[in-house]
Amino acid sequence: MKRPLLLIIILWIIFPLISNSYAGDNTSKKFKEVRNKLQSTKEKGYIEDEIIVIFKPAYAKTLASLKQKEVINKVSLKMKELNLNFKKIRRLGPNSRFFLIKLDKQKETLESARSKLLRSPNIEIVEPNYIKKPQATIPNDFYYFDLWGLQKIQVPSAWDISKGSEEVIVAIIDSGVDYTHEDLAQNIWVNTKEIPDNGIDDDVNGYIDDVYGIAPGYSEVSENIEINDPMDFDGHGTCVAGIIGAVGDNGKGVVGVNWKIKILPCKADDPLSGEFTVDALIECYLYISSLKDRGENIKVINASYAGPYSYAEESVIRELRDRGILFVTAAGNEATNNDVSPTYPCNYSLDNIICVASTDRYDNLSGFSNYGNSVHVAAPGEEIYSTYPITYENFSSNYCTNVFFDDFESGTGNWYFEPPAGLSTEYSFSPTHSITDSIEGNYSDSVTTFLISKAIDLSSYKNSKTFGYFSVRPYLKPNDFGGIACGIDDLEKILIIYSADGEMIDLLNLRDKWTTLGFYIPREFRKSNLQIAMDLISNDDGQTDDGIYWDDIGVCVTTSPTNIYRPLQGTSMATPFVTGLAALIWSKEPNLSYLEVKDRILENVDVLPQLYGKVKTSGRINAYKALVGTTCTSPFPDVSCDHWAVDYISAIKDAGITTGYPDGTFRPEEPVTRAQMAAFIIRAIEGEPTNYNPDPYFADVDPTHWAFKYVQRVRERNIAHGYPGNLYGPEDDVTREQMAKMLIMGLVSEGEITEPPEDYCSSGSSFPDVEQDRWSCRYIKRLKELGITTGYPDGTYRPEASVTRAEMAAFIYRAFIISEGTLEASAMIDPIGGVVKVTNPSSPLYGVKSKSQRMLFFKRLPLRLAGR
Repeated sequence: MKRPLLLIIILWIIFPLISNSYAGDNTSKKFKEVRNKLQSTKEKGYIEDEIIVIFKPAYAKTLASLKQKEVINKVSLKMKELNLNFKKIRRLGPNSRFFLIKLDKQKETLESARSKLLRSPNIEIVEPNYIKKPQATIPNDFYYFDLWGLQKIQVPSAWDISKGSEEVIVAIIDSGVDYTHEDLAQNIWVNTKEIPDNGIDDDVNGYIDDVYGIAPGYSEVSENIEINDPMDFDGHGTCVAGIIGAVGDNGKGVVGVNWKIKILPCKADDPLSGEFTVDALIECYLYISSLKDRGENIKVINASYAGPYSYAEESVIRELRDRGILFVTAAGNEATNNDVSPTYPCNYSLDNIICVASTDRYDNLSGFSNYGNSVHVAAPGEEIYSTYPITYENFSSNYCTNVFFDDFESGTGNWYFEPPAGLSTEYSFSPTHSITDSIEGNYSDSVTTFLISKAIDLSSYKNSKTFGYFSVRPYLKPNDFGGIACGIDDLEKILIIYSADGEMIDLLNLRDKWTTLGFYIPREFRKSNLQIAMDLISNDDGQTDDGIYWDDIGVCVTTSPTNIYRPLQGTSMATPFVTGLAALIWSKEPNLSYLEVKDRILENVDVLPQLYGKVKTSGRINAYKALVGTTCTSPFPDVSCDHWAVDYISAIKDAGITTGYPDGTFRPEEPVTRAQMAAFIIRAIEGEPTNYNPDPYFADVDPTHWAFKYVQRVRERNIAHGYPGNLYGPEDDVTREQMAKMLIMGLVSEGEITEPPEDYCSSGSSFPDVEQDRWSCRYIKRLKELGITTGYPDGTYRPEASVTRAEMAAFIYRAFIISEGTLEASAMIDPIGGVVKVTNPSSPLYGVKSKSQRMLFFKRLPLRLAGR
């Protein structure tokens, strides 16, 4: 009955993994650290031994020419000079001034670290590494969370055309999917050819009870059993699924790119490490191919992972291509150039692959995101709220009802064991007793000890989510191991749940404290004879310790749908936006080939200067444009369709704000004169002026000047006062700081905002090259706060630089076509973050002067957001 676990655990430890790691949010490598966060840390709202250090721009410039390793070495030396006791330093993104420092908390507190670091003239700020928590807003499934990613890529406009189709199947190869989640259950694919839980391969496809998909990732940690339950206990896969297809219009949580769809999960992660092995991935690929061959309408695969080259994997993905399946994958999260350091599947030379980078809400490439010409396109990937399952990290026995529980207060009658294991009062989680492997002191050298429960009957809970949980207090030497497993049929069939050696326990600071952990029990183990087995294996090295104490061991069940939501980030989260978009296109045009859908996505991006040289298309996806297959009509002969500002220029032309030069050109790279600036602003605010003082305010702008009426109106609206000597300088190039003031004062004249006070920059400037005491600082700072400017990619504003006519088109659009406001049910968020009120989306703009009517028109306008 007591089948030894030693061989299985050793096999797991030494098994040569050819693993692909998550491209999304670091959970594959850090899950034990995450679940090791102490309750006190949660109560404080920040991580106790981590600080964020922001260096001043001048010091950051000294790091610019250094390689990443050299940067870390230089900053480490700086910390040592300041006598800071620390363990690790990590730069938060390439070319960043932000660093995460992990303190040696035995020697350094947050307060002492802050005191030391702020003595340096090179350090701008020191603060804790805060824990972000979701905050509810408007109670419906589109506005309940900040779904900025959907807004940024114009999915709400695309929903006017299609909301998805239940005929389209998307396969998700990941950590599984919580198929009971309240916002996913309706959209989960079901194998109708399989009879659930009868232990028979009804559809003769080689898999028993593959009702919702398969789970080959379990193969690394199970023995003598086929597990095909793709339930997610990690979170990564369920988050991906929600982005692609959380149910729409159900009044719950969030909404996916597709309101209706069918999601096919394939659980490929090793639950112990959170990593994918190539053998599990290949099994998923082949399973999907077989379903496609039998007629399942699988159109696209989401593959949010990255790793080393595998010829076998490349070959199978080629077979998927031959079946017409699109393969969308993540670029990776190492902030490296994939052209120089390839990562796969992204870099396989296969035309059914779309590789995706991550951008933030301002359309900048995420600091962690990989890039390169081998990366096709970008999509939102930071702070992405989505569906989430019960996991090791958030599990609570309050989620479920106990069917077994033992706190050892009534003895050890539920357990099989042999001396020296037994009941202990040395330590307990609650209230006074626990069970341990060695009650008489240290465990022996070179010994294997088991504690095995009597049978627990779970045969009635096939249709319930079932979890186990326990509290553990370990004392192990570095080379000794402990673990917990569950099994059936006298432990002939087992699943390893957790396993760690003494070195790992010390690294995670688990020694000499109680830690409570949970685990998911797959459907295949819900039989009448489930057993839980804990073990300790000591090495023959002459070193021993106190052993492992176990307490409050339970098994619980629930039939309630999961209702958890949370944000994640990474290229893993960017990838499903593209996958979801592909599915949305197929829902509208089901006969398109994978190449036609791929081209539709890549040829209809929002081209962004921030992404030049970063991704092949230089763009971020736009769902509306891809769905309608928008073709560009150049607004002027010298403004090509791939110009970063083509949509802005088209917008202001259609609004009557510009007609270009008499020769029909726009000359986008020419600087804007102060006369032109006046015309741009006045036309944007009030159209062609008809009521203005006929007597000139400025000596150099008389009534015969073409811009006389516009200059008069900017003076009358208090937008501009000119130079000393009663001059305006109409032919002078307008500088970026002059423009900032004129735009802000234009908004003030409309009653949209108030003029920022003279001390507005006393708390700091928004850009390193705009000094706090500079006359224009307050206007530039307000301009950035309103989202009208983001500055240049290098973080500067360049206040004395001229403004090009292309840049002015973007600024005029942001300032006067889009307005900030509160999101309403009838509103559509433009890609740059403003609100466009919608009452009649088909109304034309031509000839109208009112701002509200212009905003109405631009609801449909697909815009490429420029920086600057």
